[in-house]
Amino acid sequence: MKTTPFTALIGLIFLSQITLSQKCIDYFNSYNRYETKFVDCPMVSSSLDKRQTTDNMFTIEFTCSITDTVLCDKARNAYITAGKYVTATLNLNVPLVVNATMLDICAAQPGICNGTTIIGTGGTARIIPFSDSTDNKTRYYPQAILKQMNLPQHPAYLPYDVISLINSNLNYWFEGDPLPLNNKYDMLYAVLAQFVHGLGFTTTWNDYDANIQALTPLPGASLTAPNQGQFIETIFDKYLVLIPDGTKVTTITDQLNVFKFTPNITINQFITTFEASPQFPFAQNMYKNATTRNAIGFLLSPNLLPGAPLTDNVVILETSLNNFNPAISISHVDLKTYENTADFLMTYTYPTGKTLDDKMASVGSTNTTGPIGPNIGKILGILG
Repeated sequence: MKTTPFTALIGLIFLSQITLSQKCIDYFNSYNRYETKFVDCPMVSSSLDKRQTTDNMFTIEFTCSITDTVLCDKARNAYITAGKYVTATLNLNVPLVVNATMLDICAAQPGICNGTTIIGTGGTARIIPFSDSTDNKTRYYPQAILKQMNLPQHPAYLPYDVISLINSNLNYWFEGDPLPLNNKYDMLYAVLAQFVHGLGFTTTWNDYDANIQALTPLPGASLTAPNQGQFIETIFDKYLVLIPDGTKVTTITDQLNVFKFTPNITINQFITTFEASPQFPFAQNMYKNATTRNAIGFLLSPNLLPGAPLTDNVVILETSLNNFNPAISISHVDLKTYENTADFLMTYTYPTGKTLDDKMASVGSTNTTGPIGPNIGKILGILG
């Protein structure tokens, strides 16, 4: 049995210019998660549909760009099943829409695979700046999370909440297919992980220049002073801590935000001034932490007293790669710690030759938490 990196395309944002705007960010290119755009999302008034008695809170808008209709139907059913699993695990208040596509990624984007096995990509369709009432900080919220608040007034939403793409040019196994799998992938396994990313398991911490080995949250605009820049976290980032001392990573964001930058600054100007600033070592240290195993975790007890032990109160995130990888680092749980536990779903590798049911049986979660392990469920609950 071999393993394959789960998602090879999630989430780096390259900016030729720092755009300071109180705008939402859309991941508009489903087969290239590196492409994003700032969009206007003015405040609107609406009443969202509330939860009804249903076993699936997800509507799947599925596009299949291949001629194999049998494979297309099986893939669509895998998405429907994934929605049922998440619905059974989480207490969602508002139904969500998944924009799902199946196509030959390598043919659609020549050179994108380069000999690498790409199963697919998935995550939130839009992240929205929103003021956190607990500490008055502006953070990016995935649209799916903000919807669950059922706000009477809110930034304009996209018609869909989660985007997902599956590469048709691989061998997949589906429920009801013959066993053994041999070298096939259980598509349901991959799709479920994409749903979890879309529900908020995502970070903006990144080496945005990709060369200076320094991590920051996403450069954005201050809501209180729109002509000044600031580094903006996701709501997921709010709960990150350093291990073992428990330092909240959001306090490091505070230190970075002492650095001042202005609208219309180019990326080269930004890097030059940032590298010369007293705040740059904080970003360098974050890169070091993000490439040192067992150095960053997600705090499950947000009100944990300073100095209290982190044992059983933190989920260890993936920071074991020697070079920071925005598709993997921080945005997954630690492989060695959780690969053989009920929280296996959000590790970054995926086994061929093993069904999702096989994996649940091997870790003992078939009749308990199912594929979304207890710690993953807690994280999603904390996010909203």
